[in-house]
Amino acid sequence: MNDPETTITVTDAAPVRPRRPLNPLIENPITGAEIRYNIDILTIEVDRIEAQTRSRETEGKLDPDWLRRSTDAKLHRRAEIARLKLEEARASVPDGAVLRAIIAEAKSEFTDEAWAEIEADARDQVRA
Repeated sequence: MNDPETTITVTDAAPVRPRRPLNPLIENPITGAEIRYNIDILTIEVDRIEAQTRSRETEGKLDPDWLRRSTDAKLHRRAEIARLKLEEARASVPDGAVLRAIIAEAKSEFTDEAWAEIEADARDQVRA
C-alpha cells in the first residue's frame, strides 16, 4: 500500500513555507471551475492522507511524529478548502456593476408601471 503513487509526503505542512499553488497554471483561481478544481485536488489529498493513516495503523507502523505531521497537513488542507469555498461563494454573488447591468436590461423589457410594481414587490420581500 505504500507505493510512491499513493504515499503522500506530509512534510510540506509547516506553516513557515510560502503557500504554493496546487497547479502552476492556476495560481490565483478566478473562475468557479478553477476554484472547484483546487477544492477537488485538496479533498483528494485529505482522503489519501486519511487512507495512509489507516493503512499505517493497521500495519502497526504509526509513528507519533508522522501522525502529528499528517494531522497538520490535513488541517492545513481543510483550512484551504474552507477558504476556497468561501471564495467560491463570494465569486458567485454578482457585484454592484453586474447587478446594475442586469436591472437595466430587465427594466428595458417592462413598461414603467409594470417595473414600478415589480420594484415594490421586491422591496416588500426585502422588508419581510
